Amino acid sequence: GEQGEGLPAPFTPFAPADRASNDKLVTAAAWTPDGSTLAVVVDNPERLEASEGIYVWEPGVTGANQIFHNCRPGAANCLFFVSAQGDPSNWYARSLSWSPDGEQLLARVWMANLERDGFVFLTRTSDRTQRGPICPYEYSSWTPDGGHVVVSGRGETGAAVLGLMIAGTCDEVLFAQ
Repeated sequence: GEQGEGLPAPFTPFAPADRASNDKLVTAAAWTPDGSTLAVVVDNPERLEASEGIYVWEPGVTGANQIFHNCRPGAANCLFFVSAQGDPSNWYARSLSWSPDGEQLLARVWMANLERDGFVFLTRTSDRTQRGPICPYEYSSWTPDGGHVVVSGRGETGAAVLGLMIAGTCDEVLFAQ
C-alpha cells in the first residue's frame, strides 16, 4: 500500500519526540547481493546506549538482530563489550558492505584511541557481546570472489600499506608496500 515497513522489534513503534530520543537513527544500510537481508547501522551519538550498533534483518522472516555494539566514549555499556584483546577503547560503526556471497559483513568503524577508521568482519549470527579484532587499515573492499579484502591506508605500524588480506582475518596481508 505504498507504506514502508519500519524497523521491527526491539525498536519502538512510535515516532521519536526529538533526535536525542531517536532509538532507530539509521546512519548506514546495505542489502545482501540477493536482496534478502538488510544490515543497518543504528547510531545516535546523543543516546550512548547499548542498543546502538549493527543490526541484520530479513524482512518478513526475522526481527532485527543486533550483531555489533557501538562503544562511544561515555557509553555505560563499554565495559561489557570489549574484545579479549581489549582494543581499541572506544569505537562505533560507520558503514557496511556485504561479501559477494552475502555471508559476511565488512563494517567500517571509527577507533577513538587511534583517531582513524578500521574495520571488523561480522556474520549474520555474530554475537553482539563478543567483538572480534578491529583491523587497523583505513580502507577496505571485497574482491569479486569474496575470498579476500583489498586494504590500504595506515596499517598496524602506522606505515602506508596496500595489501590483499584473506577474508575474516586481520593479520594475513599477502602483499604490502
